[in-house]
Order: sequence, then structure tokens, then C-alpha cells
Amino acid sequence: MIKTQITITGGPNHAIKHLPETLAEAMGEAIGSWHSDTLPKHFLRSAHARYGYKARSRKWIARKLKRTGQAIDLVGLTGELKRQTTRAIRISTTKTGKHAKGVISGPRYLYQYRKGPSRIDKAAELLEVTNDEAQKLAEQVDRDVTDRLNRLTDRQTIRTA
Repeated sequence: MIKTQITITGGPNHAIKHLPETLAEAMGEAIGSWHSDTLPKHFLRSAHARYGYKARSRKWIARKLKRTGQAIDLVGLTGELKRQTTRAIRISTTKTGKHAKGVISGPRYLYQYRKGPSRIDKAAELLEVTNDEAQKLAEQVDRDVTDRLNRLTDRQTIRTA
């Protein structure tokens, strides 16, 4: 979740009127940026350490090395998960600007699995972000909202903190 604080100086009525749609557009762009920039990093060898994935068993690692020659956590035999999730995203926002959502499609095994302490939630691993990535997305939203609202009128200054 990204939280932001907006400070408006000058005549704020015009900016406040456009704030919800501006915020929704900026959040939608941040989701698109996550999809194109951050999501592909989940399919690299370094992703296990970067995102803190749950440890795989020795048996799983040995079986995967034998079948594919590599043991990258979210890259399967066919690469179907990577292909489906990085292909397209459907972004929707509410008119109030309070919520923005991105929907990606993936294979059934991404969300249909037996839940339990020893099971791996691949969907949760796929959506994991580091603190630096979350900060970068928050700064992008702040910058976009500020720029968009400042373009509405030149009699006010809008700063995000």
C-alpha cells in the first residue's frame, strides 16, 4: 500500500475538484510501471534473495535441475507463468481515486493449490516488492499527481511530501 500526503497552497478549489481523477490516473500509471519494470525481476536468479521467497526443498531443487538445468523459483518447465503474467495487465481505477487495481492472468496453479505451511504461495511471491521498489512507486505517484495538478492552473503551487 502506498500512502502519500498532498499539500495545496493557493486557490485549491480547482485542484481539489480534479484530485480524484488525477490520483487514479497516477496510480494506474504506477501499476503499469510495476508490471513492466518490477514484475520481470521476479523471474531472475537473484529474485529468491531479493524478495525473500520461501525455501524450496532439496528434492524440488534436484528434480528441477535434472529436468530443466536451472532452479529459478518461479520459472517452470515451460515458462508459462512468466509468459502469461508479463504479457498484459488490465488496470482499473475507481472514480473517487481511492483505489487502483491491476489484474494479470496466470496459469491455474498460481492460485489453485493446497494451502498449508509447507506449500508455496506463488501468487504472493509474484506480487512481492522490496522497500526500495515501493518507495520508487510512491515517488512516481507523488510526482505524477503534483505535475498533473500544477498543470491545471498556474496560480497555485502543489507539493507532495
